[in-house]
Amino acid sequence: GGYERVKGEVLEDVFLARHVKASGGRLLAADGKELFSIRMYHSLDEIWNGWKKNMFTAMRKSVPRAVFHIAAVLAFLVT
Repeated sequence: GGYERVKGEVLEDVFLARHVKASGGRLLAADGKELFSIRMYHSLDEIWNGWKKNMFTAMRKSVPRAVFHIAAVLAFLVT
């Protein structure tokens, strides 16, 4: 249980939240930006690779879902 169950996942926070919800638990999202800051990426290449990995995993590794979301974002940016 707990973190031990998800520690090998790319998006361990997402998978932990899914397990909590599946077991009937409650979740709370809180804004911690006043408490600390983190710099995850230092270059455009790191940003691209990090987001590509994280977003594809968040979309449950579904190519059709990824294509849909990319198209939706592009449509939003163009209009």
